[in-house]
Amino acid sequence: YMRRAYSQQNGGVHRGGIMGQTFVQLTSAADEALSESQRKNNNLILFGTHKTNSVLSRYKDALPLRFEDRAIELAGKRFTGDAVAVFAIFPHPENPDRYVAVHGGVTPDATIDGSHLAMALLPDYIVYDGPEVLAWGFFTNDWKLGG
Repeated sequence: YMRRAYSQQNGGVHRGGIMGQTFVQLTSAADEALSESQRKNNNLILFGTHKTNSVLSRYKDALPLRFEDRAIELAGKRFTGDAVAVFAIFPHPENPDRYVAVHGGVTPDATIDGSHLAMALLPDYIVYDGPEVLAWGFFTNDWKLGG
């Protein structure tokens, strides 16, 4: 679904009023099916939490992101709520030329609440609780939350 939606939204990826089409071919794979080469040599979009996604679990100590029962900690800042979720991008822990994006929440439904994001060009992070945006912005050069 996400691969199709990403390609269909406004003809691909573009910002605001820049017309035209840019297509990005997304390949999807189950987390446990990724080979070491695929995991290390590609940009990754990971869905879930450290408990539900084996690749995200592997990067647990390398990414500034923690999931708890009713809370998410992002780069040292804690966000709480019954449906709190995050979509954020980080440097790839195993490849400095790649990135890892994570979309996860305290429940599966919390993550699904972010389906309206439509994989558009987003800031570096967005934290939401249902329809309410709790925080968004860009990381600093040392990957801390911007002021």
